[in-house]
Amino acid sequence: MFAARLLLILVALACLAGCPSQSNDPKRQSQTVVTITPAAESKFKEFLRDSPGDHIRLSIKDHGENGFEYALNLESPPIPNDDIVQDCQGFTLAVSPRDLVYVEGSTIDWLTRLNEPDGFKFDNPNAFQSTTEPAPKD
Repeated sequence: MFAARLLLILVALACLAGCPSQSNDPKRQSQTVVTITPAAESKFKEFLRDSPGDHIRLSIKDHGENGFEYALNLESPPIPNDDIVQDCQGFTLAVSPRDLVYVEGSTIDWLTRLNEPDGFKFDNPNAFQSTTEPAPKD
């Protein structure tokens, strides 16, 4: 199923910047990279239901002048040796060292919305915050 292969690509139009990780390599230590809410954890498990050996890849894509884009994809093993893995309850999250600096400390949530599509939401304390303030009201 294509939808289960490609979880979702979410755009974060800002200059971006736990669950621990399962690994078949006993030398690889699990590391908490991001916090995953119960709603997001449930959705990840749902996406992985038909592919229990696969893992979730969290990555960052350059999105030009407007910042970066978060990407979540399902991948089959193996996980590259230099990747950081996070063992979650029932699934593994993998992040490359290059992307770790942008996502570490973030929270991933799943939102069900009435007037918008459901989707993952990223709360990233490392994200660049605009210093522009709204004009004062008279």
